[in-house]
Amino acid sequence: MTDHWLGALLERLHDQGLERDTIVVLLGDHGIQLGDHGWTGKISAALHPELIQVPLVIVHPERLRAGGRSAYHASTHDLARTVLTMAGVPTFDRFAGVDLSTLFHGEAPPERDIVYSGYSDHHFLRTDRWAYMSDNALEEPKLFDLAADPGEARDVAAERPDVVEELHATLVDRVGGPIPVYT
Repeated sequence: MTDHWLGALLERLHDQGLERDTIVVLLGDHGIQLGDHGWTGKISAALHPELIQVPLVIVHPERLRAGGRSAYHASTHDLARTVLTMAGVPTFDRFAGVDLSTLFHGEAPPERDIVYSGYSDHHFLRTDRWAYMSDNALEEPKLFDLAADPGEARDVAAERPDVVEELHATLVDRVGGPIPVYT
């Protein structure tokens, strides 16, 4: 169904002669686990890559870098600044995201050393080395050493409480205060 209606939209843009004047953005809101890590579905307690790494496709009206890929850790909050910049609309410092349109010109956006987010009553934070996730009450933290365990099969939170504490403190700092616990 998605393919059908996306095709209808793109065909309409073409029929109206707007395909070269339109920025097209396709974004998935979440992945799904199909038996990965013992889970099936959208599971808030299992914020592994299969669930949190989602497609983001931005089609430049001039087809710059068409078919190109980037490993940059983009986030949904980057979209407003990116699309507005591409449309020639000024943005303000209070925009939380970065301008991803620099990628169309061969330039890298600012380095992003961590990626974090949350779903339901759980949150995650990832660095190049660590994958940390927990419920918001911090009763069930999980930690994976991506250097030794890129498949995130062995939870080392009990062995490395110092890393759990450090990553959680980083998250609290980045979000601007304590993480709410929902009941």
